[in-house]
Amino acid sequence: MQQNPEEKLPSLEDQFQIYAKELGELYRVEQQRRADLAEEKLVLEHRVKELEALNRMFQVNLARRLEVVDALRGMVEKLRLASQETSLKRMRDEVVRIAEEAHVRVLEESLGESESPSVRRVAPRDRKEV
Repeated sequence: MQQNPEEKLPSLEDQFQIYAKELGELYRVEQQRRADLAEEKLVLEHRVKELEALNRMFQVNLARRLEVVDALRGMVEKLRLASQETSLKRMRDEVVRIAEEAHVRVLEESLGESESPSVRRVAPRDRKEV
């Protein structure tokens, strides 16, 4: 007995149903992958924004610190020049002025960008030469 080759194969309608099921599953998988990728894209965009903000903050802090270092170097140079002065009173007054200026700069640096009362410079006190 010989079987008909058509009996071994599923009918065309059965093949279409199998194809439709497989195609539907592939479509669902693709949609899920697209959703996962969209979510990952949002996470990455958020991370990029965070990194950009951190970079800006770092650059601002670095610039401020460099300004303070430059100012302190200038003050040290002023002290060096003042130490060469012959008048002790003038040198003492200059040291007091520079120390107060350094104090103000350190306060400004420590306060940073927070909303705090403004720091005002205090005029050097009149001192009698000893």
